[in-house]
Amino acid sequence: MTDAQMNLGFWDIMSRYRKHRNRIPEYQRLDSEPVKAQRRIPRILFIAVGVVVSLAIAFVLLSQATETKNTDVVIKSTQIPWYERKTSWPPKYFSSSVLKQICREVDYERLNQTMQPMLIPRTPGSRNHSMVAHHILVELQKLGFTLQVDRFFDNPPNPYPKTQFTNLIATWDQYATRKLVLACHYDSKVEPEGFIGATDSAAPCAMIIEIATALRPFLPTPSSNNEQINDGLTLELIFFDGEEAYKEWTATDSLYGSRHLANLWHTTKVDGVRTKLHQIDLMILLDLIGTPTTTFRNFLATETPWYKRASEIEHRLKSLKLLKSWQTRFPTQEIDKRHVVEDDHIPFQRKGVPILHLISVPFPTEWHTLRDNGSILDQNTIDDITKVIAATVAQYLHLHVT
Repeated sequence: MTDAQMNLGFWDIMSRYRKHRNRIPEYQRLDSEPVKAQRRIPRILFIAVGVVVSLAIAFVLLSQATETKNTDVVIKSTQIPWYERKTSWPPKYFSSSVLKQICREVDYERLNQTMQPMLIPRTPGSRNHSMVAHHILVELQKLGFTLQVDRFFDNPPNPYPKTQFTNLIATWDQYATRKLVLACHYDSKVEPEGFIGATDSAAPCAMIIEIATALRPFLPTPSSNNEQINDGLTLELIFFDGEEAYKEWTATDSLYGSRHLANLWHTTKVDGVRTKLHQIDLMILLDLIGTPTTTFRNFLATETPWYKRASEIEHRLKSLKLLKSWQTRFPTQEIDKRHVVEDDHIPFQRKGVPILHLISVPFPTEWHTLRDNGSILDQNTIDDITKVIAATVAQYLHLHVT
């Protein structure tokens, strides 16, 4: 190899080295900005995630602090938290002798005598309606209940005029802070003319009065204002007005009385924290009761442990031969997921009140016809159901039955 060839080779190698060296700054110059941008993106994401997580933690801590504060106030004022009272109030076990005593106190003849004045048309605002309301109040006053009358005006659809409705409320211990409510409606349907509504709802009204009468000897003495106890539990009876629709069942043409009372009690404070609705442990609503085919359902929409307990009581009363009918009125085979029956419980249920809805399903064939009168009522059915409900109420109230 000559010197020229060696020099050529040397300079060729150097030339290639220079080209390679020149490409390095060019490479760095072209790609350095994207590389820096790629490095900045993770940092920005990391900072953003950190800020979001910090805000979330602060929000959760603040929410827990607020919730704890509110919960402390409620528990302090009620002793038994609202969520526990919905499902966890324990039943009191009754011996066979106690159940027999309760059934002996239930008197169908007295119940029927109470019911007879109600078996007339009693549309809101009518003279008959006022007579029935007066009859109910007199019967409850005899028993020693504290009475309250809730009067208000509402507008039925044309051509019906503005009408005064009257809810009737009877409370055994007005200073008790917890209430088991027995309820029904006492008005009758405007059409067809002359409609009486024996099952809808004269019989339930008489049954509630009879239950209060039968349990009256075992109800504790009402407390005075200065003896008020936060955990006090008492019986309250509500007779709703204006349950029936004037023309066609709608959100505004039905449930006049229960809608008004639920809204009123939802805003009526009793101790600065709770409302009157918060005082209701459970509302047992009765409707369409009295025909031989009366059968209840454990509705999914109003499911509580107390339907099952009423069913258990019915079974025990049957085994003790204290019931007159062979038919089971409180079947427990399955929860009824099909039927959602609109009734006076709806305004209260929507505001969180636990409900036990006792309405015959299927409805009696006489429903909303002139045939729903005293002739379709079955004594054994009414007597048996009254006994079961009376024992259920006594169990809920933990009455000392002797």
